[in-house]
Amino acid sequence: MTAEMIYQVAHATLKDLRNVRTWLESERNVAIKSTRFERIIKEIDFYVENFCSNPNILNERNREWVYAFREGERFIAIYKALGKFSNQILPTEKLKNIVHGPYFPNEEKSEGTQDERSHARDILFELDMAALLHDKDFVITGFNDVNFNFLEKTFAIQCKRIASEKRIGENVKTAIEQLENNQTDKKIIALSLEKVCLYNENGYQRINVDSCENLEKAFDHVDTMITEYCKKELSCLDRIKNNDILLAMLWLRFTVSFREEKKLKSFWLIQCRKFCDDKHPDNALVEELTKRINQREYRAELKMPHCAEVGPLW
Repeated sequence: MTAEMIYQVAHATLKDLRNVRTWLESERNVAIKSTRFERIIKEIDFYVENFCSNPNILNERNREWVYAFREGERFIAIYKALGKFSNQILPTEKLKNIVHGPYFPNEEKSEGTQDERSHARDILFELDMAALLHDKDFVITGFNDVNFNFLEKTFAIQCKRIASEKRIGENVKTAIEQLENNQTDKKIIALSLEKVCLYNENGYQRINVDSCENLEKAFDHVDTMITEYCKKELSCLDRIKNNDILLAMLWLRFTVSFREEKKLKSFWLIQCRKFCDDKHPDNALVEELTKRINQREYRAELKMPHCAEVGPLW
């Protein structure tokens, strides 16, 4: 892997992030100075500027660089999918929210109240979900938290990042209450399980893949992790009785290091758990919805000169 190849990948990411910055500052009047988003750009810019003179820079700032890439590609995906939406549909206030917050998610534990600590990434999860659905040709109609149309029905999604097992019941209860006040035909709960399911007690991701040929095994492993976690911690979902809440979307975004190919790839997997049986009048609708959502694919790729373990991530 040549330095020039690595530079090209990093430079392309930096170029995209600068386009995101222009969009946020010039078109949406979002202040970037001294925010988490500005640090993401600075970290990648620092890498681009210094790699050729210091080939060991990735070892020295491995954690900072990988976080800049992981979160940076989320901003890029949101910009590419939702950048044409007007303020009337995608409120600027949400964009102002996502650029803030601590750089590392585990720092959410030490700033302000629970809501203040996690608010920026909570909103980022909502917009990330909307971007993903938009990329799958769902018609996004609003952001409370995510509204879309599918097969002549209106849908609302309430998105919750689960920070601990102690708050799962509270999160689900709040989502149900918010959905009950939403005037849409059908409703969905989306839960991000990254902080409670994907990482071990030391904050290291549990996914390790030696080659691209084993990628399907990585997806299978994450799928199994979600299923096992549901059995252990998400029994509250089985008690949902609202007929308009059709399913829960259990979300994990994970990063896989491929040692042989010297690549780092960012993937997402959504496991849909429907609340209606085969005789339910909306069962066919739910089946079509989950079929489109459940495809396995990756969102971003970064070629790296080595695949050192990165952490702690959360």
